[in-house]
Amino acid sequence: MLMLFSSVAFAASQPVRDINIDIQPCWGEEPLALDQEKGEQGRDAAGARLSVSRLDFLLSNVALRREDGSWLESKNWFACFRADQRKHLGLLEGVPGAKFTAIRFNVGLDAATNASDPNMRAADHPLHPLVNGLHWGWAGSYIFLAMEGRWSRGADRSGDLSAVDRPEAYPPGAASGGWSYHIANNWSLMRVELPVELGEAGVGTIRLAFDLAKVFRGIDIAKDGDSTHSREGDKLAARLKTNIEQAFRVKSVSSDRYHDLALQSGTDLQSVAPFSGVGKPNDSPSPQPSPQGRGRRERSAPLSKEHEAALDDSSHEVSGLLSPAARQRQQLYLPAGEGWGEGDDLPSRERPRSPSTTPFPLEITTRFPVPSIPKDNMPSIEGVALGEKLFHDQRLSKTNTQSCASCHDRSAAFADPGKRFSIGAEGQIGKRNAMPLFNLLWQQDFFWDGRAVGLRNQALMPIQDAHEMNESLDRVVAKLSADDAMRQQFARVFANATEDRSPDLSAAIRSPDLITPARIGLALEQYLHTLISQDSKFDRALRKETTLTPSEARGLQLFVTEHDPKRGFRGADCFHCHGGMLVTDRAFHNNGLPLAAGDIGREAVTESAADRGKFKTPSLRNIALTAPYMHDGRFATLEEVIEHYDHGVVRSDTLDPNLAKHPSEGLGLTAQEKADLVAFLRTLTDAAFTTPKTSLSQSSPR
Repeated sequence: MLMLFSSVAFAASQPVRDINIDIQPCWGEEPLALDQEKGEQGRDAAGARLSVSRLDFLLSNVALRREDGSWLESKNWFACFRADQRKHLGLLEGVPGAKFTAIRFNVGLDAATNASDPNMRAADHPLHPLVNGLHWGWAGSYIFLAMEGRWSRGADRSGDLSAVDRPEAYPPGAASGGWSYHIANNWSLMRVELPVELGEAGVGTIRLAFDLAKVFRGIDIAKDGDSTHSREGDKLAARLKTNIEQAFRVKSVSSDRYHDLALQSGTDLQSVAPFSGVGKPNDSPSPQPSPQGRGRRERSAPLSKEHEAALDDSSHEVSGLLSPAARQRQQLYLPAGEGWGEGDDLPSRERPRSPSTTPFPLEITTRFPVPSIPKDNMPSIEGVALGEKLFHDQRLSKTNTQSCASCHDRSAAFADPGKRFSIGAEGQIGKRNAMPLFNLLWQQDFFWDGRAVGLRNQALMPIQDAHEMNESLDRVVAKLSADDAMRQQFARVFANATEDRSPDLSAAIRSPDLITPARIGLALEQYLHTLISQDSKFDRALRKETTLTPSEARGLQLFVTEHDPKRGFRGADCFHCHGGMLVTDRAFHNNGLPLAAGDIGREAVTESAADRGKFKTPSLRNIALTAPYMHDGRFATLEEVIEHYDHGVVRSDTLDPNLAKHPSEGLGLTAQEKADLVAFLRTLTDAAFTTPKTSLSQSSPR
């Protein structure tokens, strides 16, 4: 995804045109293919075979050079590039009709933007942490460019190692592993300038290649290391920075319109975000980025000296991790006039809210990212109440004996405590462990394999699943429609505001189409979106309302520190998948579990062998309450989970690179370090959220 923003527009009288930027990742002349099944995209300097599973980066401060050498600068222009989404288009709108001879942009962010609060960004802004996936919330800064993948020693299928220049440089017995290069911190800001001839009119698209063969030029993974997080003095990061600046090139300049290109490539036009203006005229040369000065830490770095002091002092209070503004609370009063009316067959359209509903005041801590709330299903007090009633209604099951709440216990963060697999309405044994339900407002894909897109769709699937409630939606509708009180509730929530203005909603109540499967899903979605967990001991420690014990503080330090023995860092490396205040990256990973028979994970959904053994990363909030663990509940305790990541990871072709780069013998955590990790994980329990309530309420944000 490439999204471009600018806040400056040119005078209406000045001729302007639009320019599309299309960045195409490649390895030499070959297009980049993530997670190639053949296991090779290219080779490093020593001949090791490389595959790429991740390529994300941030761009900023685009500028165009005039014929006289001055630069037309942009203002507040940002873009994020996500190779996994295969959307590389961005629109520059309002470019003056003049000749330009070069284009320039930064890979990364200036120091002020890098240190800014990402949670204040709009939900679709390129710097929103859930849009770019490049912000480490607890460290307070962005990764400028992240690339990850797998390496192998270069042997062909017969086992010949002749392609490797120095096979002896690899660890004894090591045939493959992972690599993870994260370029970050202010000193790593990269600037790219490319010559390009743009006439006064007629330019539609500038196509840029980003060549990973040039990024890896001179890089020997065995010698230089399989990981970097860009601390000052890191020679590998410095070399990669230089290589990245030289890895872009202009492929072509053409006059095709951006929408034609989008249609040819199958790109969703909604991903091309047009904003008026490209920048402000500026006749003076722009200042060069300064390589001096210490930048804020990248997400995986050990805590700063100030944070270490806070953890090491007698109080063991976590301080300084958040700005004062981030400790405040925000209340999102959802606007009236938007909601769900008639026409359930078009759920993407905005509908007038029923005249009988009141906006539901979602209270969300500003430490969380701004959520993207569905405009076609804004929660109302009445809609949430209906969804909660349906969540506890046993008529949704075939035997009228089981509700959603039967397998999602609030006291266990809406998990099914103590059960590897839930038991269905007719005694059937489920296939996977029941996931807890909270902070779903920030999720898009549901179930362990992500087979459901959208919470309204997910909510209907357990009703029909043969291993769960095993009921048809038609029968559920018939049972609910026979209940006059239920009909009244549905009418209050879904009656069309323009067609039924009667005080008693009589026309809506009599409608044979009042209760539908779509509306059941929407009501459940409204309720589930209000299940927000945000007030654990860890949250209170950040607000200086309590303190972490020495063991909990040491566990936090291990949690946010990578395991990189080559550079002297020995952490637990948890943050790569469980980063940020939501404590999940919301992605799918192979975490080194032996596959159970018949369960190949996300591969069953995508039909891609690259997704074999990948499952959704759950949030670690409330993790102490949701045992047993993993998609199949194979681990009964947190201690067993930590033992797995310490020395039980099983190597496979799809193992996540951030695990594959660990030594084959494991992390070697001590008994005390394991106990410290468990102690920290227990601080993520939100007692206010999990306490059973007589009426719906959220845990309080601050």
